[in-house]
Amino acid sequence: MEIIWRALNIVLIMFAQKFMNKEGIDERIRKRLEKYSKEYEDASDKSGVKDKFREQIGKIIYSKSYISVLTTIIESIKGSGPDNIQYSCENIKKIIVDRDFKDPYFSSVNMIGREIIIGYFNASKLLMDKYNKILSKSIYSIFRISNSFAEKYDKTKKKCREEYNKCFEDAFNLYKEYPHKDTFTEILKFINFKTGPLSEEDIRLAELYHEKLHHKECLEIENITEATGCFGICGPRGVGKSTLLNTFIKKSKEKFESPKSSKPLIVKLTIPTEYKADEFLITLLSKICENVKDKIKGGRTLYILNIILKVSIILGVLVLVIFALILGLSANEAINLPDIVKNFDMGKNNLYTASIFFAIFIPIYLIVFRFFLFDKIKIYNVVSRIYEDLKFKKTVEITGGVSSRFLSVGRRTTFVENPINYTEPAISAKITETIKEITEKAFSKVVIIIDDIDKLQKEEDRDIIFKSIRFLSSAKNCLALLSVREGLQHEFSNEKSEVRTLFDDIIVLKGINGKNKSKCLEDIKQLIAHRIINEKVGNCFLENEKIIRDKNFWDDLLRESGGIPREAIRWFDRSFRKWLDSEADRTIDDEFKDIMIDIDSLLSKIEKEEDVEKIGWHVWGTTRASEEAGLKLIDYINIEGLASKIEKEEDIEKIGSCIRDIAKASKKVELKEVGLNLVKYISIECLASKIEKERDVEKIGSCVSDIAMASEGVGLNLVKYISIGGLASKIEKEGNLEKIGSCVSDIAHVSEEVALKLVDVVSSRIEKEKDIGKVKFSLWDIGRANVKVKQEIVNRLNPKLKEELNKKGS
Repeated sequence: MEIIWRALNIVLIMFAQKFMNKEGIDERIRKRLEKYSKEYEDASDKSGVKDKFREQIGKIIYSKSYISVLTTIIESIKGSGPDNIQYSCENIKKIIVDRDFKDPYFSSVNMIGREIIIGYFNASKLLMDKYNKILSKSIYSIFRISNSFAEKYDKTKKKCREEYNKCFEDAFNLYKEYPHKDTFTEILKFINFKTGPLSEEDIRLAELYHEKLHHKECLEIENITEATGCFGICGPRGVGKSTLLNTFIKKSKEKFESPKSSKPLIVKLTIPTEYKADEFLITLLSKICENVKDKIKGGRTLYILNIILKVSIILGVLVLVIFALILGLSANEAINLPDIVKNFDMGKNNLYTASIFFAIFIPIYLIVFRFFLFDKIKIYNVVSRIYEDLKFKKTVEITGGVSSRFLSVGRRTTFVENPINYTEPAISAKITETIKEITEKAFSKVVIIIDDIDKLQKEEDRDIIFKSIRFLSSAKNCLALLSVREGLQHEFSNEKSEVRTLFDDIIVLKGINGKNKSKCLEDIKQLIAHRIINEKVGNCFLENEKIIRDKNFWDDLLRESGGIPREAIRWFDRSFRKWLDSEADRTIDDEFKDIMIDIDSLLSKIEKEEDVEKIGWHVWGTTRASEEAGLKLIDYINIEGLASKIEKEEDIEKIGSCIRDIAKASKKVELKEVGLNLVKYISIECLASKIEKERDVEKIGSCVSDIAMASEGVGLNLVKYISIGGLASKIEKEGNLEKIGSCVSDIAHVSEEVALKLVDVVSSRIEKEKDIGKVKFSLWDIGRANVKVKQEIVNRLNPKLKEELNKKGS
């Protein structure tokens, strides 16, 4: 009612302006303001008149009925002096910024919103042009208002979007004309850098730099839209896997939004915690059912129409039976039923009409229902039953006992049972059956997106998910996209690997890195620019020397983030927030350097951080940025606590990386004993046990080499604990010869004796390799570490292969 009243009020005001008042409301307000303005200029004691003037402006501004005349107010006070203009500007801002277009009133007068913004813009510019006075929040307010305007009306008329762009362009040009930190600080204070994945809504409202960064991968994932099978999206945490999947969902919806197109069913499942196989499959089936119910619009209406059809059939049959019965009785001369005949004669036209109606209506209804509604009703009912069976348990009560007139003694037992047998094979079959039904009746395809699998810490938990969905790769009309951990592409390249049987292909996302350094620096700069208000404003901001003075800042940011977009945004965001509250002569790069050497803060984060790879990376990064800071950090770090975290870590690659980085940092600041102490605190038996469980031979070699870098003695002891037979067996099964070469090379660095024990199995594996280039590279890699080990391998090769290698110059 309030919205209707307000809309009516606006109509009445416009009507009054045009027909009921010769001068018009705008003119009356103008004259009144000019009167007070003249009194203000002429008065000797201006304080009293100023109060009246401001009171009058306040009354007009705070009256919702007069918002349409705000532009008139701006025009009328041009000659009133800067104080009154500033006062009116602040009042206008108070209404339009504080309300932020959330008030329902603005929904009905969105074009008036444009007038308000322009009025405010004109008043702000007037202060700057005529009085050289800058309102600290003027440009900021224009940005914020225009941004709110775009968000509110993005889904409505195209004209609203054009109006917003015009306001934004005006505000941007105004900033370039009057650049200073205070103004842009106010513009950016309400901005929250999106450090996590971009959602569909973020992608819709912002320019998506992600598509520029991962252009090739975006094309790859678009190309598999029509495919079926199971595909993995692989890359380090924060590189943009979730954003890529959300982009795929958005583009799929846009592609199939035409009513004539055959639409797929998109089911997205985020893995929040560990699952057992049957629990995961139940959750997946439940999610499929939920999405089907949501996507089949009017499911309840279809259900009601189904009931109407059944009732119509029953009534039609009943009418026909009665008609036939009466017709048969009236035609039988042996039965003298004058009353029946009489009544039949009176109502036979109605019966004929009803019979004809049902005889024609029901077949037509059945045909229409069959082709347009029946399939959807059937699917809706099927998934509804499955969903209820999954979500709700059925209860059976058995009551027994002895009772008399005065006393009752008994016992009641309640049994709770689920109607579906929740075994893994049964639920897998149910999912396959459900996918088949819904793709035959309602959707062209089922696209299952499973995100955040890489967040599961234990490899066993990830394996449960992979093995549970193995059946999806062969399911008809089903496409599965999975966000998986970094490094899985190496396992996929091995033809004998189990991963090869799970995925049809793996798309690899890489961070901002490459040989072209200038391109990398431009990429990371544009990444930050796109996460500010928009690209144009962002570039203007980042090029201002009062904001970023040291151009090496981008090199430092690229290095510290490791080229991972999310990490780069987080580092920049921290520096930016500190800069907002800093002194006038400080810049963002100054704050970034301070953060890098904030020892107390880093120590606190290291204590809380469970990812040992990140701990090592931050220690080495800090030391590289400032040896003084690195010295303090390494000196204060809790070695025993870090060793305990390393022993809990299952990924040996992360363990090796952490130990290597700590060792490098301690050597750089000449505190070698820190790296030595770290490996001494770690149980050799524990490390050897983790290595025994690892199937990737390249990771095994890398881990051993990294630990030896910290302490040669510990490295030698570690390789002695490793089972030579077990490692030889893994090398024999490994399909990638380059991985084998890397493993043997790393082990040869640490212990020639252990490497020589692997010579037979390596030479046997080399002879099976058809690619001579891979053989040559592997031997070169091993020879780089130990020439004797390489020569022993070559001596065991067959003469034909030796001759071919000699020709190639190996």
